[in-house]
Amino acid sequence: MDIGRAAAHMAQRSRRAVDLLKGLRLYERPDGGEHHRAAVVAELFRDGRAVANAGHLDVRTLQGTVLRALRESDSLEFELGWGQAKRSAGGWKTEGPDADLAELVALARLAAVVRAARLLTGRPVTLRIVPGGRRFSEALFTRPEADDAYNERRAAMVGQLGQRGLITVAREASVSPGDLRARLAEAKSAQGTPRSPSPSELRFALFAIDWEHVLDRAGPPHGLPVPTALGAAWKRLPGPGRALLLRQLVAALVRGDAPGDRGSAEAVRWMAAVCRESAVAYALLGRITRRDGAAARGCVLTVVEKRDRPDVPVLTLLGRRHGNHLPQNVVALVTRDGVRFVPRVLVPEGARLVLAPGPGPRGRPLPFFFTDLPAEDAARALHDTDILDLS
Repeated sequence: MDIGRAAAHMAQRSRRAVDLLKGLRLYERPDGGEHHRAAVVAELFRDGRAVANAGHLDVRTLQGTVLRALRESDSLEFELGWGQAKRSAGGWKTEGPDADLAELVALARLAAVVRAARLLTGRPVTLRIVPGGRRFSEALFTRPEADDAYNERRAAMVGQLGQRGLITVAREASVSPGDLRARLAEAKSAQGTPRSPSPSELRFALFAIDWEHVLDRAGPPHGLPVPTALGAAWKRLPGPGRALLLRQLVAALVRGDAPGDRGSAEAVRWMAAVCRESAVAYALLGRITRRDGAAARGCVLTVVEKRDRPDVPVLTLLGRRHGNHLPQNVVALVTRDGVRFVPRVLVPEGARLVLAPGPGPRGRPLPFFFTDLPAEDAARALHDTDILDLS
């Protein structure tokens, strides 16, 4: 994993592309000086291997953003909102809440982009990752301790990659749940009749909610009491039984099944109602917290396309081959063909879980990747995979 070499290649491609594009007026005054410096940085994000919206990115506006940042401080800070700890959704998505090889790969790819921007500008360039667990706790019922451990692990990975100082994981500000609830209620009242969430928003909520936390809590989510039969089953089941129960309920919602027994049907209806409320709350909280922090400190990047901001690059953290998968939604699978990132449910039966060397932030060994290969073959496959491309 040679981050420096990858960065040099990216910078070289960007310079060549801007030279070739001079006659097309894609950028403002790209012939030299500070406008050229901003143009070559913007051009980094027209690479489809790293950016999902590369083909229709408003690079001229992005060039202007970079230019202003360089003029104001003679440096450049990228800012990336990159969400909450992993969620398992009953074992459909991940193995648990901890950062694993998927996060390490994403951080390495981000470091290559930032280093390339440094080479292109000759100025200090950094990336600040902004977590979001507490901001959306009233919509997704995130657990502060899980998010803190996840963020600690990501920060430790930056150090393992030798990129300390280049990338920082911001310490998430403490947000009062009571204050968020009050502001959420105020926003709901102000918007009047809420629009119905789209199918994609409902699906997002279904897989993003920390259902284990919801069912362990004393209070009903969004004022919707947990069905008696579901609550009783949850209390008596051991860990694996709880995961299986959740997996079955999530699957029923995805397929639109109507379970035959009364208790399961009631549980599915309750989960659907929670998802609807959570999807609405998530959208409202996004608007509230965006207003609060209106002005990002630097050049904004994102992992989810913002329709009202065509100048914001949408990063593919795990490479083009993995589409819009985010590290917190998948596990790493090492095969003879290299590294793939898949939902936990698609890991082949019989694959073993390899733990990260050394303890995690809380002193526990952490899951790192799955493989069905002998140890030497898995190490070779990892070594031979260009994780900075993954195209």
